[in-house]
Amino acid sequence: MNNLPETRSNVNSECGLCHYAFYLNTGRCTNYFCPNHEAEQHTRTLGQFIHVYAKPPLFHDRRWGNWRLDAERLCLVFEQDRWTYEVDIERINNSAQMLDWIYQVKQKGWASPTVLCDLLNSLHDLFNPQANLCSYGGDKKINATEFLKAKIAGTQVDDNDPVPISKVRFGFDVDLEDSPDKPPETLQ
Repeated sequence: MNNLPETRSNVNSECGLCHYAFYLNTGRCTNYFCPNHEAEQHTRTLGQFIHVYAKPPLFHDRRWGNWRLDAERLCLVFEQDRWTYEVDIERINNSAQMLDWIYQVKQKGWASPTVLCDLLNSLHDLFNPQANLCSYGGDKKINATEFLKAKIAGTQVDDNDPVPISKVRFGFDVDLEDSPDKPPETLQ
């Protein structure tokens, strides 16, 4: 028996169009380019914003397009038709090793812009590289095996992982009392 968190049903946790995970509290797709993402049309309080964009957890078989997390073997598996390609994320201990994998994949004939974007999004969700591998242009080193196991178990905290500022609208002119995505009062 393994110690991995239980795999969530793809029916409940994955977008049917792009195969990205849903945000925890809203069921919206986490892929900004997917029609199921439903970009914001109104202003939110900080508490509402945090509630709406609560990051989905990492779990075995979580997907980003055709990339899938194999949490048991600590690798990303690209699946297309009947063949696969694997990125051994357990060996990404610094920014140079991550960059090497990105450029290894980029050289493949099947590596379309969408495939590369999905790979970058998966690596971001797994490592939060700006905070953990290359802050301020410096190369940081991690023990990828320990880091990933803790992240998948939910014990690794990424407190420096904001939603891109381009997705935030500021303003005070909208009443959100009737918003279906409004969080419980305790979050405000």
